[in-house]
Amino acid sequence: MKKTFIITVLLFSFLNAVIAQENCKMKKENNDHKMQQGNIKGHDREKMAKLLQLTEDQKKQLQQIRKENKMKMDLLDEQQSITVKEYNDRKTILRKEMQSKRELILTKQQKDRIATAKELRELKKKEMFVKRMGMMKEKLDLTDEQVKQLSTLVEKNKLAVDKIKNDSKLNDQEKRMKIKTVIASSRELRKKIFTAEQLETLEKMQKNKKKHKENN
Repeated sequence: MKKTFIITVLLFSFLNAVIAQENCKMKKENNDHKMQQGNIKGHDREKMAKLLQLTEDQKKQLQQIRKENKMKMDLLDEQQSITVKEYNDRKTILRKEMQSKRELILTKQQKDRIATAKELRELKKKEMFVKRMGMMKEKLDLTDEQVKQLSTLVEKNKLAVDKIKNDSKLNDQEKRMKIKTVIASSRELRKKIFTAEQLETLEKMQKNKKKHKENN
């Protein structure tokens, strides 16, 4: 039972990380575009520069890439005759081009630092999620069968999300929309796994958490 629960928790953690990443992607892209226009402070860029120990030459090259990408995005935004899909396709291509150019500038050691930082963030998320799920299991009094059903559901959703993410025929926005559909369906299916009493308890927990955040 303990082993099954830990597997379920880790799967939930992975899916939640994917969900959080995909739900924030559009906001991140908008923020990146605003940052390029000088509407957002470059605090995150400064932190990254410090972490990677960028040289002055690298900083100049990255700044030039941002300027070029901004110009291309501005030109794209001015296109009135293209469809929404064409716009999203071109936007996805520009984003990938920018990422590729950044990759060429960074050294292997710098890329390894980025990967390590990402792994540490994911590990911290998993540790926090395991702790929260342990409390939830106790408060909701989940049965072995419920844990098994949740494990199956999360694994199925993970495969569905991975398939969408790896579909090269879809642009970024199309992937996000499809993943949102998977998430919505998953939430409905999860409701069927819990009892009415468990759902009521879960709703109260979520409301208390939201209230706590608002007060702080």
